[in-house]
Amino acid sequence: GDDNAGNLFAFGDTDGEGTNAKLQHLLGVHYVPQKDLVLVSDTYNHKIKKVDPETNTVISWTGSGDAGATNGTGEEAQFNEPTGATSMVLPSDGQLTVFIADCNNHAVRTINMDTGSVGTLNLVDVPAGNLNVAVGGLSCEGGVCVMNP
Repeated sequence: GDDNAGNLFAFGDTDGEGTNAKLQHLLGVHYVPQKDLVLVSDTYNHKIKKVDPETNTVISWTGSGDAGATNGTGEEAQFNEPTGATSMVLPSDGQLTVFIADCNNHAVRTINMDTGSVGTLNLVDVPAGNLNVAVGGLSCEGGVCVMNP
């Protein structure tokens, strides 16, 4: 591919090192200090990718590349334009969990950092456009989510 990092049209869906890696419409970036890696929401490729900041390598982690709402592990899972991400250790089970805003599915998706298993956060009786939830240290109100200390 085009290795001119300044070329707006040098996008794609390719794992690799440096400018050999290609993403499309990257909207979310989240550093996970417990794993010393960066997660990116590769929005138009419907994937979550891992970036190793030491090696400058990008690898696909979850998502088939096709739009959908399927739970599963690795390429079995589907997203529909994932955007933001955050992570936390859940007090209920001690698992390091990533929360993904799955934009076109109007859902909050979860990913277990150890297994890569993707699920969907069960939001009950939440009116559209008025998301008010609290899970562990994550709280959301009106579609804006923040981590509470």
